[in-house]
Amino acid sequence: MHKFVKMFETSAKDGVPQGKVIHVSWEVSAAVPCLGAPVTEIRKVKPREGVTLEAVQATLDKYVNKLTVEAVGATYGQVIENPEEIVLVIGWKTIEV
Repeated sequence: MHKFVKMFETSAKDGVPQGKVIHVSWEVSAAVPCLGAPVTEIRKVKPREGVTLEAVQATLDKYVNKLTVEAVGATYGQVIENPEEIVLVIGWKTIEV
């Protein structure tokens, strides 16, 4: 069985996948290349207690700007349902490290 299908089977309750859909506001010109890359990394981030959202965004700006040549691109955006959360998306040319 396909690995992707097995992932949903293990998270299912009575055969129904137990996932949560979120919506993210990204700059389209930055997000589309990442989402169309051969490998896409998606990570949800939220500030730790005592850390501002602006501080997290400043750190992500530095990270996104220093990616290796193996990255197609990267961007991040706020989760619409919870603006204190950010989703980072990175497009990679390969899964190889």
